[in-house]
Amino acid sequence: EQVFAKDIFDNLIKRDALKDEAVKYWVLPSKRFSGDLIAVKRNGKGCLYFIVADSMGHGLAASLPTIIVNQVFQSMTDKSLSVSSIAKEINLKLRTDMPNGRFVALAVGMLDDHAKTMHVWNGGLPELMVVNDNKEITHGFKSRHVFSGVLKDDDFDDSVETWVWTEPCQLFSYTDGVTDVIGMDNEVFGEQRLLDVLLQGQVMEQVAILKDNVMEFMDHNQEQDDVSCLSIRCS
Repeated sequence: EQVFAKDIFDNLIKRDALKDEAVKYWVLPSKRFSGDLIAVKRNGKGCLYFIVADSMGHGLAASLPTIIVNQVFQSMTDKSLSVSSIAKEINLKLRTDMPNGRFVALAVGMLDDHAKTMHVWNGGLPELMVVNDNKEITHGFKSRHVFSGVLKDDDFDDSVETWVWTEPCQLFSYTDGVTDVIGMDNEVFGEQRLLDVLLQGQVMEQVAILKDNVMEFMDHNQEQDDVSCLSIRCS
């Protein structure tokens, strides 16, 4: 039954779009099912939408809210709707379709290569970082909102942060499972190791390098959180 459910879940997650040449990503589930979600989609104008989500808990129970998140993301990006509209609709669907207490930390955004603009709504994820080709962090999108699925529609803040890039860079996002990875002697991977990889690795190779570092650091006999990261090239 779990294999059957996993096949259905995988079919619902549109992974083909993740083959976009501007996108690098890594998802490592803690169990058969992942409570993390990464999805991207380009609209007809070439703008790239993305979402990184971290559902509360582990396994199948954590993965179910990500199906709702993904379905809203896919249907609304098909219509090229605004980031604020997508964030608001995801919150509404989680509130109405999931039991109380099932919330999701997520960042949803859109990158417009023509206007050189990033539009990001971040509710509960670690800060998204913009890194230029000189390995400098030039901007950060901090979490300015509560987790999705917590607030009633009237109380929900759909305001989006917009930033303009003036040089080639990449937008890097991750779930806290990355920094919470447990190694030998119960030491965690931590933010500093993440920054060392992000600011020293080759451009657009950081995800692969981070994966190698995390897998080497990880105590594979310990129960770990879901691990996910996404890098998008902005030219």
